[in-house]
Amino acid sequence: MRNERLYFVVSALAGVLWGLASWIRRLPTWRRRGQKGASAGVSTRILVIRMDELGDMVTTLPLLIAIRQENPFAVVDLWCKPLHKDWLAPQGLVNTFWTGDAPAPKERYHWVLECRGNWQTLLYALRTWPQGRRDRGSIRLWRRLRGQAQLHEWDINLRIAAPLLHGRIEAITRFKTKGQPETPEGSGALLHGDDPQALAEINLFKQRLDLGKYVVFHAGARKLLRRWSLQGWADLAQRLHEEFHLDIVFVGTPEERMDVDR
Repeated sequence: MRNERLYFVVSALAGVLWGLASWIRRLPTWRRRGQKGASAGVSTRILVIRMDELGDMVTTLPLLIAIRQENPFAVVDLWCKPLHKDWLAPQGLVNTFWTGDAPAPKERYHWVLECRGNWQTLLYALRTWPQGRRDRGSIRLWRRLRGQAQLHEWDINLRIAAPLLHGRIEAITRFKTKGQPETPEGSGALLHGDDPQALAEINLFKQRLDLGKYVVFHAGARKLLRRWSLQGWADLAQRLHEEFHLDIVFVGTPEERMDVDR
């Protein structure tokens, strides 16, 4: 825990000072070969880092979609855990996946966006020194110093990518009067395989569920300390079913089947 907190502090300070340090490095006496920013005719290269679990990676989808919409010709690579490649690859949002190990030394990026990093990702940025680096720690630090409430994970991710969204971040994150967020077009799509939506609806129909009146629960978690008690899930499911007449659908991995049956 202490090591993680120390990383966040160092990462936040690096994020705050990155702009000044980059400006100094661009001075004639500090200029280095290969450190120039994107020039005309060169595609912007962006590395998004998310070394996290499935639920947190899902909150990164709006960021990837927004970057793609605002930078259609950019190269967008993702450094993440291996488990995310299979379900993210069909979305067409990422050019190259780096799973586990750092990107190849020859890979140079204009922007590094650390949605969730670690010491390895921080050292990679320091070694390659991109034109810009943004991280969640510096955003949280600035808000704390200003006495502002911390943002939801969705909003933090988008603010990390703010320089690449061309002033549209407020339109993306703003909530309408009815409480519905203005999301990037297509942000809800998670499609791969042959018409998976139809297959899901057929399966739900077989289970005699009223489409539109059900709740999906995933009671598992890869980390034991993040797991909610099975009794808590059972109590919540019972209340939703009895008070709101909602059907409950439990999903999970084969290893979690025993917990669902209980």
